[in-house]
Amino acid sequence: MLKHTFYILLALTFFYLPVALTAEEFPVATDGFSQNYPMVVFDGEDYFTVYLDRRGGDYSFYSRFISPEGVVSQEQLVVPAHPAMSFMPALAMGTENFLYTWSRQRGIFDYNRDGMARILGLNGAPLSGNIQVNDNLAQHSPAFMRTAFDGEHYLVIWQDGLPTQGARILGQFVCATDYNLVGGNFIIRPEVLEQSHAQIYPDILFDGTNYLIVWDDNRSGERSIYGWFFDTDGEPVGDDFVISDLPQRQLLVRVAYNGEHYLAVWADRRHGSKNGVFGQMFDSSGNAVGTDMAISPLQNNEERSWPRVGSNGNQFMVVWEQQNLTKEAAPVARFHDLIRYPAAGVDKEKQTVWYEVHGRIINADGSYHTNEIPVGVNQFHQRDPEVTGQGDQFLVLWQDSRVNNQYSDIYGRFFEAMPPVVLSSPQNLQASFTGEAIMLEWDPPASKEADFMHYNLYKDDELLADEITETAYTDELFEQNTTYSYYVTAYYDAGESDPSNTATVDIPTLYISVQFQVGATAAGSTSVSLVDPLEGAQVWLENYGETDTDNMGFALFEEVGVHQSLQWEVTKDGFFPEEGSVNLTAEDLVIEVVLTQDDTSVPMTGEQGQFSIVPNPADQWIKVISDKKMIRVEVLDMLGQTRIGNDAHSANEMEVNISDLPAGIYFLRAIHDDQTITTDRFVRR
Repeated sequence: MLKHTFYILLALTFFYLPVALTAEEFPVATDGFSQNYPMVVFDGEDYFTVYLDRRGGDYSFYSRFISPEGVVSQEQLVVPAHPAMSFMPALAMGTENFLYTWSRQRGIFDYNRDGMARILGLNGAPLSGNIQVNDNLAQHSPAFMRTAFDGEHYLVIWQDGLPTQGARILGQFVCATDYNLVGGNFIIRPEVLEQSHAQIYPDILFDGTNYLIVWDDNRSGERSIYGWFFDTDGEPVGDDFVISDLPQRQLLVRVAYNGEHYLAVWADRRHGSKNGVFGQMFDSSGNAVGTDMAISPLQNNEERSWPRVGSNGNQFMVVWEQQNLTKEAAPVARFHDLIRYPAAGVDKEKQTVWYEVHGRIINADGSYHTNEIPVGVNQFHQRDPEVTGQGDQFLVLWQDSRVNNQYSDIYGRFFEAMPPVVLSSPQNLQASFTGEAIMLEWDPPASKEADFMHYNLYKDDELLADEITETAYTDELFEQNTTYSYYVTAYYDAGESDPSNTATVDIPTLYISVQFQVGATAAGSTSVSLVDPLEGAQVWLENYGETDTDNMGFALFEEVGVHQSLQWEVTKDGFFPEEGSVNLTAEDLVIEVVLTQDDTSVPMTGEQGQFSIVPNPADQWIKVISDKKMIRVEVLDMLGQTRIGNDAHSANEMEVNISDLPAGIYFLRAIHDDQTITTDRFVRR
C-alpha cells in the first residue's frame, strides 16, 4: 500500500531516519511552496496527516504517514487543486477509512463557501469525490469544519455565520460505507439562545457512546464555554452545560477525552486584553472535575492563543501559539486569516510579532506532568499546531516559516507520554449448572500492571458480588426455565477493567406441580365420572407427604422434582383405595383418580335383627330402630358427603325426615353411646 512506500534517499537525509522520542523536531513536508494547517490522527499503526498545499498558487490537499519512529512516507494527493480559498479543515478516522473535511470558497470572485468532505482509504488514497455537506439553503458560508466517527457514521459540524450575525452550529451525518449524506443538515443550538446570540468555533469528539460538542457563545453578555452531549441519531442527551462562564472573554475551545474524563481548553482573557490558555476537566454528566487550570496564563504581555489538545488515553497534551515580543519577525502574508480571524471573532494579529508553539502535558487527575514546553521556537513563525497521542508518545505538528519566512513547511516533534494504565480483564469465564447451584470459574488477567484489588461479578448486567478474591464463585440464586448471563471484571487501585467474556447458563425445568383430581362412583357402577368430586380423600405422594382433597376433589403438590418415579395412594373411609406410580418429566402433571364405594362392610337390610330402617324404600320419613342406644344418626350420599345429621339422647328409635333428599341410594350411619358405628343403606323414592 502507498502508506508503506517511503522515500528512498541517502541515509544522511535527516527525516527519513527514525527519530527518538523527545528528539529534536523533524520535517514532514518541506517542498518549495507553502504547506499549512496539518491535521493528524493515529490509525493504530502510523500517524496520518493531511495538510493544505499551495503549489502553483492553487489550493490542494496532500497526505503523508508518519511512523511512531518518525519515518515519513511519500506525499499523496487527496484533494485536487481548487483555484479559490480552501481552509479550516478537520480529519477523523473511522473503522475502514478516514473523513477529511474543509471549507471551500466557490470561486475566485465568489466569496460564498461550502463545507466539503472526502472519504480516504486506510492507505490514504481517495475513495470518494468531493461531498458537499452543507445544504444550499444554509444561510451562511461554513467555517471551522470539525468531524468525529461513531462506528457507523461520521458527524460533520461547522459554524454557520459570523459572530456579528448570530452564528449557529449545523451538523450533517455522512455514511462511512456508501459515502452518502444521511438525512439533512440539523441545527445544534440550545433553545435558550436568542437570535442575536452567536455560537462560535465548535469542536466535536465521540467518546464511544455519545458525541460531545463544545463551543463558545455570548448568552451571558460575554463569550463563555459550553458543552452538549448528543447520541448517534443526533438527538440531545440532556441539556447543554457550562464549562466556564467567567465574566471575562473565553473563546477558541478545543476538547479531548482520555477514556474517563474530558478536558476542554480555551483562550482566556481573565488577566487582561490578551489571551492565556486555561482548561477544565469534566465527566460524562457535564460535571466539573476539579477547578479550572491555568495551563499557560498570560505573562510578559505575550499572548497565548489557538490552543489544541490531544490524549493518549491517559494523559493530555495541550499546545498553543505564543507570542515572543523579544524579537520581531518580518511580515508574512496569510490571506486566509482575513476570513478566519473575523469568523472566530478574534482580533487581527500583528504580523510583525514572532509566534512560537508551546505545550504542556497534563496527567489524568488534572495535575501537571510537565512545565510549559517549547515545542517549535525557531526563526520566524511557528503556527497552527495540532496534537494527537497514543501509547507512550504525543506527536505535535505545526506549520513553520523558518526558511527566510518565504514559505510555510510542516514540522513535527514527539514527546514522551505515560501510557494508559492497562487494566487487564479476567479471562475464560465459564458457567455451569450442577442442579443445585451455578458454578462460575475464570482465569486471572494475563497481566496485572496496576495494583490488583479484587474481582466484581455481574449477573444480567447487575452487580452480583464484589470484593471477590478467588477465581470462582457459587451462585445459589436462580429460577428454573431461565437463562442467566455473567461477566467478571478486575478491580484495581486505578479503576475497573473492561468485562471478561460473557458466559451464559440455561436453567432447565427443575420442579413441577402434581395435581390429583379425585372423584367417586358407586360399587358395581359401569360409568366413571369426575364431575362429582370427592372431598376429604387422603392423597399420599412418595417423598412429598400427604394432603386432603378440597371440595372440588383437588389435591396439589408443588415443587416436585422432575426426572424421578414416585409411588402414590388415594384413600377415604367407605371407599376402596387406589394406588399407582408416575414418571415425572419437565411438565406439570394432573393425575385423575376414581374411588369406588366400598360396600363389603355395609350390612344389607334384614341381616341384623338388632338394627333396621323402616320403611325401606321410603318417601318422607324413615325410622331407625336399634337395640343399642343411639346418640347421632347421619345420612350420606354416594359420594360420602353428609346430607343429614340428627343428634339424640341415648335413644333406641329415631325418626329422620328425608323429604328434601333427591331420589337415590343413601347410607345411614348410627353412632351409639359406646362410640360404635352401625351402617345400612336405604332408598329414597
